Amino acid sequence: MARNGIGVRGSRNTRPLFQDKCGELESAKTSGNPPECPDHPALWRKGPVRSPLSVGHESLARITIAINSSRLHLMPEKTRLRLFAKRLLISLAFCLIGAYACDFVIFRIRMIHPQPSSPVETFTAPRLYAIGVKGGKVDYELDEQNPEQSWTCAHSLFPHPGYSPCWYIKPKSRQPIPM
Repeated sequence: MARNGIGVRGSRNTRPLFQDKCGELESAKTSGNPPECPDHPALWRKGPVRSPLSVGHESLARITIAINSSRLHLMPEKTRLRLFAKRLLISLAFCLIGAYACDFVIFRIRMIHPQPSSPVETFTAPRLYAIGVKGGKVDYELDEQNPEQSWTCAHSLFPHPGYSPCWYIKPKSRQPIPM
């Protein structure tokens, strides 16, 4: 028995979901095929529409139909963009995870066979203070008590065991400390 345009699973009801939204209801009942109604996700595929048992499963039916990528030209534009964005974000996440895993393995291999300044480098840089004076000018002075500071960084793309990457630390070490 159909209620609100939603049929019972397994029935031979060929009426589309959300019948009150489509215009050609009478021809659908007589011809046995659902009418072409491109705005409705349930009609992206041809043939009889078998509805789920409850309204709660209606979204699962829509997802199942939307995943069928061979019929992307029948999907509404908004749904196609969402599907594309979802796939793009998932692939980007997998690429970042893969890049971090490769960087971690290479870093660990270089830790087993260390060379000077690889994979961890320690360098010193002068400790400069930027002191603001009148007129919007800045005066730079070296720290008299501790003129140099040492930095330890990792030669990698991502931070590893407590070390920041050198490509990030080296430019930061040259910047004066504002006062």
